[in-house]
Amino acid sequence: MEEKYALGIDLGTTNSCCGVYKDGQVKMIPNRHGSILTPSWVAFSDEEGHLVGEDAVEQAVWNLSNSIFHVKRFMGRKFSDNEVQESIRRVPFDVVGDSGDIKIRVKDHKVNRDLEPEEISAMILSSLKADAEEFLGTKITNTVITVPAYFNNAQRQATKDAGTIAGLNVVKLLNEPTAAALAYSVEKKKTGKQFVLVFDIGGGTFDVAILLISDGEFKVCAVAGDCSLGGADFDQRLFDYCKDKFCEEKNSDFSHDKRAVARLREMCEKAKKKLSTVQRANIAIDSFFDDEDLNIPVSQLKIEELCKDLFEKTKDGMDSVIADASISKFEIGSVLMVGGSTRIPYIRRMVTKYFEKKPTHTLNPDEAVAQGAAIEAWRLTSTCDKTGGILLMDVTPLSLGTDIVGDEMTILIPKNTPIPACFSAVFNNYVDFQTSMEFKVFEGERLQAHANHLLGQFILNDIAPQPKGKSCVKATFEIDANGILDVTAADLNSGNYSSITINDLGKKLSKEEIQKMIAEGEKHRAFDQAFKNQREARGMFQDYLDSLNAIAKSTNVSPTKKAVALVSYKVGKDWLQSNMEASQLVILERLERLKNSTRFT
Repeated sequence: MEEKYALGIDLGTTNSCCGVYKDGQVKMIPNRHGSILTPSWVAFSDEEGHLVGEDAVEQAVWNLSNSIFHVKRFMGRKFSDNEVQESIRRVPFDVVGDSGDIKIRVKDHKVNRDLEPEEISAMILSSLKADAEEFLGTKITNTVITVPAYFNNAQRQATKDAGTIAGLNVVKLLNEPTAAALAYSVEKKKTGKQFVLVFDIGGGTFDVAILLISDGEFKVCAVAGDCSLGGADFDQRLFDYCKDKFCEEKNSDFSHDKRAVARLREMCEKAKKKLSTVQRANIAIDSFFDDEDLNIPVSQLKIEELCKDLFEKTKDGMDSVIADASISKFEIGSVLMVGGSTRIPYIRRMVTKYFEKKPTHTLNPDEAVAQGAAIEAWRLTSTCDKTGGILLMDVTPLSLGTDIVGDEMTILIPKNTPIPACFSAVFNNYVDFQTSMEFKVFEGERLQAHANHLLGQFILNDIAPQPKGKSCVKATFEIDANGILDVTAADLNSGNYSSITINDLGKKLSKEEIQKMIAEGEKHRAFDQAFKNQREARGMFQDYLDSLNAIAKSTNVSPTKKAVALVSYKVGKDWLQSNMEASQLVILERLERLKNSTRFT
């Protein structure tokens, strides 16, 4: 039986919420405490099993090691990532692993359990699902879950897996800025054509995107962002300031006391939120540590001083997305600000100054993303269309490609390609009678493949043996509407094929890699071009050596020509192997000398 409703979920780092499209409008779903926002917390105890949301937060002070939060920052990543290690230092619970997968260690009913981050997120999603079913009085399975636009393949797959574990049918993963723009456009009943920039910064991630909205068609032109920048990082700066002040004044270090750390973190977050509307606040905790009270006054100016460099980093995202969209910032018709951290006065002033116009604040910044997800969930599952024939077109945040010969990146899906998308390329064997070919799948903007992010790899075996350049292997990169990539390689001669779905393979992007990948592509463009030119020159040299080798083995040429060809082949081969770093110019000059010495062949 067709379900009456489909759920739109914003699974956030600090808070989550959900809604449904009902009676021509989005209805946000309150949780069992009557709040629209549910803290993205899960706690485990000996008696009650696991608790979610406010219930988990309330018991955290005396059950710190079993109170899990900010789990979104661990999803789809590897334990060895620098950003993961930094996040581990900020949480009171145990995060375990080696260089590979991450586990969250908890004590549940007096038994130690190691849980995947996806399992924790699934508990949050299950709670949202249960609240929605109780509120609406009907079963709900279908859902659209939002993800940061700059989530990579592994993080998207992890989010989808969490939904599946929670018993949800994830009909789509929707980029958060796209969801917010959809909610804004439907709410305002916008018609005509305009560029909309969505500035989305919440508790754990920052996204910026430019969309072209034209009579119901939403085309994402470009995306940028940082998966490790948000309110939690601002809280950390304020926490470090208060920690240093207390330790200096009281000559006492409470870093090892998890309860004291948790209490101060909670007060710092509350003070940060309060300072979005007032000039001054006090962070005060009685009997904080060693019977000493903590009382530290803070102000808006102090927050701005502590976090200014983090606030200003968002300008890099705006610069990048405008350049990638190939437009001027003055062509932006509306600037939509969403996410709880957009309430910070400095951020609002900064964005206003950057665009020389006031941003739009008509939507609740905490709810806008879930509202858009609810509209899209209804649109994808309903048989009728009351939203004006909306068409959403998202894009790939980074280029996707492979390296078949040497270290040169062959891009099959360029950055900012509308998705879903499918591109193919045919590769030839690079040695005689080659029977296997390794495919490494990368995302990034560098011509040198190793400088990009390795997503995964596989080998196509049983290629029909052919002379060099005669085998034809077709590689197909197909990325679905959720941004999840399938790669297939097929031998066009034998029909053999192999494939891979990119999910959690390989080393995941660190914070620095996410921020710098595109910028490095520009910075190193000249170097990369020189590398490409050198690679092409070496290929030309090798092709000529192969022709000499063929002459040396031929039975249709004179012994003199065969002898000269063989000697020239060996000399040229030795030179090429001994001069791996030779420039394009040097290689071409050497090739010309070699050709001149063997003209008679």
